[in-house]
Amino acid sequence: MALTTTQKLVLGFGVLCVLAGVFVLSLRGSPLGREPIRVQLPPPTEKQVEEIVVYVEGAVNRPGLYNIPKGSRVWDAVQAAGGLEVDGDAQSINPAEQLRDGQKIIVASAAKPPAEPVSPPEPSAPSPPRLQQPQATTPELIPPTGTVSINEATEGELASLPGIGPELAARIVYYRSEHGRFQYLEDLMRVRGIGQARFEQVKPYIRL
Repeated sequence: MALTTTQKLVLGFGVLCVLAGVFVLSLRGSPLGREPIRVQLPPPTEKQVEEIVVYVEGAVNRPGLYNIPKGSRVWDAVQAAGGLEVDGDAQSINPAEQLRDGQKIIVASAAKPPAEPVSPPEPSAPSPPRLQQPQATTPELIPPTGTVSINEATEGELASLPGIGPELAARIVYYRSEHGRFQYLEDLMRVRGIGQARFEQVKPYIRL
């Protein structure tokens, strides 16, 4: 049976619709019709802060080695060591100085050592006529001819050192019994009453 012109047009339109549907379905199944895959990258890590190592000792609350961020100042290291002691001398350091790796910071003590009582000389007996006698003088401590071990010396040996005396010698022995042996000669400045000037005075006469 022959188709009319109208039937042919309807049939052709239907074929086009079927082909269009097949084309759309093929796009959904192909990679072109899929949504792009999102890849989440890990967040960037913070850059590690470069550090240096410094040693703080003297009139601070917690002497020792400390890791300090590079570019810090001397005062930052003092604060890391617990701050100054009550008798710490801030004038003995430059707080604004920039630190360098391996630097050693010594905070001196500003406390004045207690004055040692001086007993009055005993009156000497009158000398006989035409007899000369040496004038009595107040005995003084004589520096030792050698060096004294600050870890082994007794109070008497320490008291014979220049600028030490019995009271500071007792403090040294007490500090040694509480904290153990001195590791460096400069550790002597941890004893209350021994500052930078007194340490320099006694340094030639001591050893570990």
